[in-house]
Amino acid sequence: MGFFGSSFLFANIVGLVLFGLGLAARLGYLKRMFIREKATGAYSRNTAYALMPAGLFLLSFYPLSLWKGDSPTDDSTVLVILAILFVIPLVALVWQPTWLKPAWLQWLEVNYGPPMLEKMFKAAREMGPRQWEAQVKTQATLAQWADSVPQKSKRKRTK
Repeated sequence: MGFFGSSFLFANIVGLVLFGLGLAARLGYLKRMFIREKATGAYSRNTAYALMPAGLFLLSFYPLSLWKGDSPTDDSTVLVILAILFVIPLVALVWQPTWLKPAWLQWLEVNYGPPMLEKMFKAAREMGPRQWEAQVKTQATLAQWADSVPQKSKRKRTK
């Protein structure tokens, strides 16, 4: 018996926590995760994109352990599936797929462009993550805040 009585139990708990945090970030409840500095390490903003896939990787341990095959090929298949599930969060750290981006972030990218996002995120960090997050709870307040950030050229935004 491992930690917490079973290593699968521990992996499932951590997997659920990671998946839950990733889902909360994706649904827009943890906006502050996306305004962090672009940096390497555990506190990079790209970490938010890897949370759900990493949670799925850990949650897959138990179901894949139940896969009893009669041939070595079946064991190889499990290892290949685990390898793929391990690589997906690493890829998400580098390339942020659209399906993992929250709607509010996609809206900002469409209406203000990726170069302007860095200026906006810098202004949000200067304001303080909690104060900024409280100020942009709705689409209307997000648009109001985005329009208040000094810009070189304002783009016409869509509703």
